[in-house]
Amino acid sequence: MKLSRPAAYAAVTLAAGLTLTACSSDDASTAVSDATSSAASVATSASEIATGPESEEASTSTPSAGAGTVVPGPDGPLVDVDPAITAKYVGRGGPASSLGDATGPQIPVGDGFSVPFEGGTIFTSPETGAYVVQGEILRVYTEQGGPTGTFGFPTNDETPILRGWSSTFTGGTITWTNESGEFAETLQPN
Repeated sequence: MKLSRPAAYAAVTLAAGLTLTACSSDDASTAVSDATSSAASVATSASEIATGPESEEASTSTPSAGAGTVVPGPDGPLVDVDPAITAKYVGRGGPASSLGDATGPQIPVGDGFSVPFEGGTIFTSPETGAYVVQGEILRVYTEQGGPTGTFGFPTNDETPILRGWSSTFTGGTITWTNESGEFAETLQPN
């Protein structure tokens, strides 16, 4: 198994921290054993995240409630998420990316899921795969009902366009542009 540098660094740092903490306790032998087991578990989780499929196939896998993969959550706890969301998150750079950490749990929506992050939300469905919606397009999309509204699930990540950004959905397109010195959204349902 090959770990990405950030995942390997995180696993090694955590393992070292757990070991040092364990060694400072009264029952060092038991604590070291416990710390080693915890570090191995964290390393396995980091390995699964880092080596999980990042191909287009992974981002279009069928969402499942029993995800079994984790991403950093608010204030440190891990959030269990769908593998397609994890693949998209890791592919974008994980917690070091503009997405940052998850800000809440995975939420079932329609026939898929969403996970809110500091810098946007990842949505996934069996039909569309996993895509990021962020910024003002996310605000407008949410106002329009999100995946269960007129626009449905996203079909691509936000794309830069002349003077703005655009996102396509199963039910249309939302753009955020600066055409006249002021940014404004354009909604184009199918």
